[in-house]
Amino acid sequence: MNMYDVFNSTKEYFAGKKAIIFDMDGTLVDSMNYWYSKHLWSMPTAEERAESMSKKYIVSISPKVYAIELCKALKDAGIPFCIATNTSFAMAEPMLKKYGFDKLYDFYIDCDDVGAPKTSPDIYYAAAERLGCNIEEIVVFEDMPQSARTAKQAGFCVVGVYDEISKDSIPEMRKMCDDFIYNFLHIMKQK
Repeated sequence: MNMYDVFNSTKEYFAGKKAIIFDMDGTLVDSMNYWYSKHLWSMPTAEERAESMSKKYIVSISPKVYAIELCKALKDAGIPFCIATNTSFAMAEPMLKKYGFDKLYDFYIDCDDVGAPKTSPDIYYAAAERLGCNIEEIVVFEDMPQSARTAKQAGFCVVGVYDEISKDSIPEMRKMCDDFIYNFLHIMKQK
């Protein structure tokens, strides 16, 4: 269980780390354009928005480049990781099964499970506890500056992940995070 079995050895922040917390939307999967669409927010009720997004997870939403490869490499290396996200498991489950994520991660935790949004560190603390690691032994991957800031202020090592929706926040993410990547290949060990 060595992070450098999976990650590029020049990424010194992985030294001594034992587990990973991934955000899902915009980090592992390409879904933020649907969440931020005018069409979605023109729907009058939360139920209609949830139904629309549930269909998107079944039909349209797919993994980001190299996300599956990274998750498989982590699983093969015996490095525990989880998904900690705003999106309910019921909504995401069909997509997770479709692409095989469900066979790779240790567990899935969402904001409803902890009763707090990602502006609170509760989801990160709960994930760390379930992973059985101290905060300083975990790397968090996030695409949105608000969530990255929450994790960083809570004491986690944070890697910012590029997403088209949050591209205007790249300078802020570069300052705040321990690293910023455009896709996972940039930090994966090259075979």
